[in-house]
Amino acid sequence: MPRLSNFDVSWNSLNGTIPLSMAKITGLTNLVISNNQLSGEIPLIWNDKPDLYEVDMANNSLSGEIPFSLQNCKDMDSFDLGDNRLSGNLPSWIGEMQSLLILHLRSNLFDGNIPSQVCNLSHLHILDLAHNYLSGSVPSCLGNLSGMATEISDERYEGRLSVVVKGRELIYQSTLYLVNSIDLSDNNLSGKLPEIRNLSRLGTLNLSKTIL
Repeated sequence: MPRLSNFDVSWNSLNGTIPLSMAKITGLTNLVISNNQLSGEIPLIWNDKPDLYEVDMANNSLSGEIPFSLQNCKDMDSFDLGDNRLSGNLPSWIGEMQSLLILHLRSNLFDGNIPSQVCNLSHLHILDLAHNYLSGSVPSCLGNLSGMATEISDERYEGRLSVVVKGRELIYQSTLYLVNSIDLSDNNLSGKLPEIRNLSRLGTLNLSKTIL
C-alpha cells in the first residue's frame, strides 16, 4: 500500500507494537492510531515521509523516546503523542517543524528543560506539555509564539483533539481552529513567567501545580 495517504485505525482495541512495515507507505499524509492499546517504542520509520502532516498516537502505552527521524517530517502541522509512557528530554529539533499548529505531548514521562527552540514554532496554536516531569524555567521567548496572536483558517485543521480548560476535558473538532492554548501544568517548572501580553488570542494559560 505505498500510495495510501490517510491511515486511521483509531478507537479500536489494537495491541502489540507499531509494525515496521509501515515504512513502506511512502505517500502517507495522515497517521492516526490513537486510542488503542499499542505498546513498545515508536519505530524509526520516518525518513521517507516528507508529506506527513498529521501524527496522532495519543492514548496508547508507547514508551521510549521521541525518535530522531521524526525531524524529517518538517511539514507536519499536528503532532499528538499525549497520554503515553514516553520519556527522555524534549528534542530541540522540534523547533525545526515550523508548520506545527498543534504540539500535544501531555501526560507522559518527559523530563529535562523545555527547549528554547519551541519558540521558533511561530504558527503554533496549541502547546500542551502538562503532566510530565519537566523542570527549569519556562523559555523567556514564549511570547514569540505569534500564531497565538493571529487568526487562522479552519481549512488547515483536520481531526479532533482533547483540550483541558479549567479542569474540564473538552473535545474539539470543527471548532479546533478557534482554540489558542498553553498548558504547562503539573510539572517541576520554576522561575518567572515570561512576557506573553502580545499573544492576544491566547484563550487558556494553565500553569497550575508548578513552582512559578
